[in-house]
Amino acid sequence: MFHLAQTEIDDILFSNQVELIVTSTINHPFPSDDDLKIQGVSENERLKILAYIESAKSDALAIQQKLESINTHLQPQGIPIEIDGEMIALSPNSAEAKAIQRLNDLEDPDKWITVMERDEEVDLEELDKKIRESGYLV
Repeated sequence: MFHLAQTEIDDILFSNQVELIVTSTINHPFPSDDDLKIQGVSENERLKILAYIESAKSDALAIQQKLESINTHLQPQGIPIEIDGEMIALSPNSAEAKAIQRLNDLEDPDKWITVMERDEEVDLEELDKKIRESGYLV
């Protein structure tokens, strides 16, 4: 389980509250121009009300997109691993994460650099050729 500081919990709760308000605003059945006409609202007032509604919906959509971006960044990124009873997320580019990912390839000697025996002769020209064929500069 990930441990969160109280400020992080407060931020998440606030984010959830804002998300609820935004979703309610976007999905709210606001009155249409025809509804306002039936209620006897003047044209000038109808235009103001409809402009306000469109502005509120537009703002709510912008906030919703920002919340989605924030929530994406709040999600633990990387490879989850437990250390001393605490779950952490290793960066996928860290040496530790790469080593863990390679554990599945233990039986495949083509996935490992050390595929030779001690005192074995190395053909440097052949090695350079293989490295170039792999796309690396030598």
